[in-house]
Amino acid sequence: MTALERPEFDPERDLQSGPYPRRGFTPELQQRIEERIERKARSRRLRLPFAAAAAAIAVCAVAALAQWPKGQPEHKQAQAAAPAAALTAPAERIAIGPASYHSGLLLGLRTDFQRKAGNSGPESADSSYRTLFIAPLDGRLDVAAEGKGILLPYGQTFWKIDAVSQSAGDDVYRTLIAHPANRPIPAQAIVPRSSVQVRHSERLLFAGNKYVTLEQTEAVQKGKRTLQTSRVWVKELQQVNGEMTMPADDAAARRYVGLQDLFGAGVNRADEWAIVRKPGTWVPAVASTTLDGDQESFVLNSIPLSLPDAVISHDQLCCTWADIQRIQPDAVDALSSPKKDFMAIVTPSSIYFNEVRNGQIGATPQLTINLNENEKLVMAQWATESYVDDWVKASRNYLKKP
Repeated sequence: MTALERPEFDPERDLQSGPYPRRGFTPELQQRIEERIERKARSRRLRLPFAAAAAAIAVCAVAALAQWPKGQPEHKQAQAAAPAAALTAPAERIAIGPASYHSGLLLGLRTDFQRKAGNSGPESADSSYRTLFIAPLDGRLDVAAEGKGILLPYGQTFWKIDAVSQSAGDDVYRTLIAHPANRPIPAQAIVPRSSVQVRHSERLLFAGNKYVTLEQTEAVQKGKRTLQTSRVWVKELQQVNGEMTMPADDAAARRYVGLQDLFGAGVNRADEWAIVRKPGTWVPAVASTTLDGDQESFVLNSIPLSLPDAVISHDQLCCTWADIQRIQPDAVDALSSPKKDFMAIVTPSSIYFNEVRNGQIGATPQLTINLNENEKLVMAQWATESYVDDWVKASRNYLKKP
């Protein structure tokens, strides 16, 4: 056995041979210890890079989870997490729950059509109206009720605006009458005017929960001449009572709401103005009178004022127009619920109702309403939370269940 193969300490051999010739351990033992220390050091150095790499991977995973794109659709979330295969697998298995709606939309629509008047006078514009209440039924959006006229909330009750057509002799009056929804349309007495023929018509441009905008057109035929006048007014709901005459200019007897009545004395006075629809919002517009021969009409010019809450309580979009047009490229208008849970996207032929989650519009419409030709939006009233069920019951009472 060589010195390197011999054990470091043999009691029977080494103790009998007297003291070691030098203090400490033998050169062979020292060499063995140094070799073991070197092996452990090399093993330690090899493990450190793997530990550091593992720690770095863990830190990156935590950072990736913290920066997960919350507002992106599911397919974009999967793409954003694609480098970390171990993280995308659980995320793809997460199921999206059913839609949760907390809003309902009372929608008022007006359809315009032309009626030929023959030789008795010019063509006159007639309009018909319908109201739909869109609400969550059994967890999905549906038409809870639909019917003729405009049904709207007024105070603690519901009122209706109905179009009424009456005649007296050769005179024809097509007016709008507002009344409590639980009462019949008030009867109107018609007195024909002597020596002239009258065609009086009214159209609803906007209906809120207190104020409305209507257009009045009156054509008076004298012999072979027909004098036609068109005006526009903002009124309180109770002032829409089917009167056959234009509002009086006398302040004490006037039956309309001036611009200063709502915006204060700081704005220029305008008796004839309107609340009209622009893409995504309601705006005030002042009427400018134009005269063309025997026809007096008006042109509306929007003004940079925000309508107060007394006129329209909710009028904000949850998403940008770019987002809306990505879903519906031919969108011309849109409405968002106060709860930001769904929106209505209006096109020339249809209204699409899409779910909204985390500010993102769902790609697939949950409900589609077809529009008639020349049908326009004149009212959008929102109910939320427990009021939705109350409005479902009211709308089915005053309209009908489809």
